[in-house]
Amino acid sequence: MYNMKTKKFRRVLDRHYSTQDFPGFVFEIDNKPVFKDRPIRIGADGIALSADRLTLYYFQVTGRNLYTIDTALLRDFHTPLEQLQASVQHIGSKGNTHHEP
Repeated sequence: MYNMKTKKFRRVLDRHYSTQDFPGFVFEIDNKPVFKDRPIRIGADGIALSADRLTLYYFQVTGRNLYTIDTALLRDFHTPLEQLQASVQHIGSKGNTHHEP
């Protein structure tokens, strides 16, 4: 997290399961592995902010799960890391890249 007014930053959720690569995940497009020799190892990369800026949505590139967290907790640099971790919500699956002809 970065506060543009105070120029302070804080690293959060970097070791939380929701930001880590998903073990055994194979990144595929049309049922074909994108990386044939070894699995891709990327954690959280997809990120979006709700229109009202109250909710942060994010997901692992190497996984199917979509998560949210309240941005008020993230903006408050005094929020304990344990509270941030406990506040992460799994809201569903983002599906896959396979499509039927």
